[in-house]
Amino acid sequence: MKRRIFIGLLIFGLLSLIALTNSIYLMIHLDSLGSQQIDGALPKYIFAFYVPPTSSRYFQDIKKGAELAAQEHHVVLSFHSIDPKDNEIQQAVISDFNGYILCPYNEDTTLHSQVVKLQNEKRPVVIINHTIKTDKPVPFIGSNNYDVGKKMAQLIKKTEKSVHQIAIVYSQKNPWIYADRELIELGIRNELQNTEQYAITRFETRLNPLDAEALIYKIIKNYPEMNYVLFTDSNDTIAAAQALIDMNEVGRVQLIGFGNDKVIRDYIRKGVITASVVISPDKIGYQAVKSLVELVDSGFTSAAVDVGIEIVEKDSL
Repeated sequence: MKRRIFIGLLIFGLLSLIALTNSIYLMIHLDSLGSQQIDGALPKYIFAFYVPPTSSRYFQDIKKGAELAAQEHHVVLSFHSIDPKDNEIQQAVISDFNGYILCPYNEDTTLHSQVVKLQNEKRPVVIINHTIKTDKPVPFIGSNNYDVGKKMAQLIKKTEKSVHQIAIVYSQKNPWIYADRELIELGIRNELQNTEQYAITRFETRLNPLDAEALIYKIIKNYPEMNYVLFTDSNDTIAAAQALIDMNEVGRVQLIGFGNDKVIRDYIRKGVITASVVISPDKIGYQAVKSLVELVDSGFTSAAVDVGIEIVEKDSL
């Protein structure tokens, strides 16, 4: 009898702890939302938006696009870390938001399980940037990274070099691109399959903004046969271009950048950077909110929305 009472008290205690955790979680993240009103009215929905905990310009622009759409659709956004180490994504299923936007950057098993839990609870979910494969497809908003590789290769084909020695630089600042590296390189290889011989060498930079600068020095010194360097991060693009100028090696390698920053456009005008591949993060954030509103309103939205890829070249500026 005492044992049953003890077990009952234990279960009651655990349930109370879960409820308290949920309440604290919502108080922390929704405290600033309670007083928010749009055009003098209460918001139509409150969405949770899970993004990587980074100050990357790319993810900041995703947020800006999302906030613009939220204002237009009378929605309030609550931003959270998607990194499982921060223990916020694990709280999603016990929270009470109207919908969820997830911005994963890898195939983490914790993220996968949380998506499945949200699906099982019939919570509206949209995923951006990097897909997570589940038995029930989740609406996806982003770009096709296979096409990113094809666009890079098309820029390479425009030059008259007969042998293409290609360095592709991934960055920890844009881990979602690195997660799709096989897809990007497949696009490059398929586009170059009928051209002269080529070779692809992978490099990776860390969060340190000076890594790309050091890498260009390394390539110039140790890889004299390298004639193309493809970047997947805007900060790395800018740092590498400046390093080429400092070394007086502009034209020694063809830089194909990533992003549409003003500095990148200026370097393209000056001939330091050949061209830049542009994925518009603000469009991704905007479309994510728009699609989630559609999903909550009607129960349906497009299975996938490709925001497209643009190329910035000197002739287009």
